Amino acid sequence: MATDAIGIWRLDEIDERVKSQVGGKALSLGLMTLAGFPVPEGLCVGVRAYNEAMASPDVAAKIAEERFATHNRK
Repeated sequence: MATDAIGIWRLDEIDERVKSQVGGKALSLGLMTLAGFPVPEGLCVGVRAYNEAMASPDVAAKIAEERFATHNRK
């Protein structure tokens, strides 16, 4: 179930082919998963999907709201 068309991958789908899209940490976790090491299941939101989400005014507003709320709880 590759979801790379939207820029989201399961860790067991990540290998050298998507390195430039997922970054070093996700690549390491993906390679360890594929090698059979015990890695918790997870997802990676790639650079393109992240940037598209962050460009949404709704997402940016929600993050700003959460950051403000978190800062004021201290």
